[in-house]
Amino acid sequence: MIETVTSRKKILCGVWAMLLAIIGDYLLGFGTIGTSSDPDAYLGIAWNVAPDWRYALSSILGFACAALFAVAAVELLRVMEQKCDLAGSKLFKLFKIANWGGILYFAFIHIGICLLPVVFNAGMAATGDIPAAADMTFACSGAKRRR
Repeated sequence: MIETVTSRKKILCGVWAMLLAIIGDYLLGFGTIGTSSDPDAYLGIAWNVAPDWRYALSSILGFACAALFAVAAVELLRVMEQKCDLAGSKLFKLFKIANWGGILYFAFIHIGICLLPVVFNAGMAATGDIPAAADMTFACSGAKRRR
């Protein structure tokens, strides 16, 4: 017998999403902060300390997190619309747009954050030079590196 997913369970997907986000962020930061005294390291962070699988897993968790947030957000918006009679409110429409924008932004910024260290690590493997790897990373992101 198939159990129907209740509104409460859908909204609680947001809690599971936060747990995935916590795990994903922990994978990015654990063992990398304060690991380098090299003057070229950015704020003591050496990206090449963490293995690439942690960035890949964090990206996957980030996308799963965004999907679970979307489930929770859709249900929460539906409940708010029905119980609070907000269908005609311009502020509520703006809230819906901001909500979806935030979910999409989170997913894409997270994958970007996870890709940059992988590019840095590839640059380090190819050149063995921190400034050259950093230049490759900044060129990939479209940012200009200050010297």
